[in-house]
Amino acid sequence: MKNKEMEIAKRIFETWNRTWKENDLEGFLALYAEDVVLESPLFPYLLGIERGIIEGKAALRKVIEIAAKRKPTYRNFYVSNCSYAINDTLARGSQVI
Repeated sequence: MKNKEMEIAKRIFETWNRTWKENDLEGFLALYAEDVVLESPLFPYLLGIERGIIEGKAALRKVIEIAAKRKPTYRNFYVSNCSYAINDTLARGSQVI
């Protein structure tokens, strides 16, 4: 993976982390496509749905609004040996793995 791609992946992660931490719902959602599809075992619990799959930004908005109310006020985040994936290439630090 090229350094430019690593920088893009890092910037996306940092934006995701910052917008979540600051409760910036619109900034967080801007990172996702309108037709986003996500899977999580938390979705049935949070949304009262049978399957753990959501589709579309409206569904993601619901999840984030609920989750944001339940997240702890203090959040400590430690990053070490970060991995980023772009175009099916996984990298750790500056090494392609």
